[in-house]
Amino acid sequence: MGESVTATVIEKVATATDSEALDLPPLYEAIDPDALDTVVEDLSDGELRFRYVDQAVTVTSDGTVTVDDEPTSCGHAKPAVSTD
Repeated sequence: MGESVTATVIEKVATATDSEALDLPPLYEAIDPDALDTVVEDLSDGELRFRYVDQAVTVTSDGTVTVDDEPTSCGHAKPAVSTD
């Protein structure tokens, strides 16, 4: 089994923000890391979007993580699960 989704999110956000992973605020300030891993593991189709360190993070059902500094449609505080 590969790296956890949460570890991938942290690494990709660190790269996108030109930061060290240990310098980022805790991921749990944006989303529950255990819930993130569980939801993505159980997600058969769709994506989960949330903001972390002013970055729009999208995690697809296959575990692909993309990071962008553009706003997401889900806002800053509430993660959204999409099955579209």
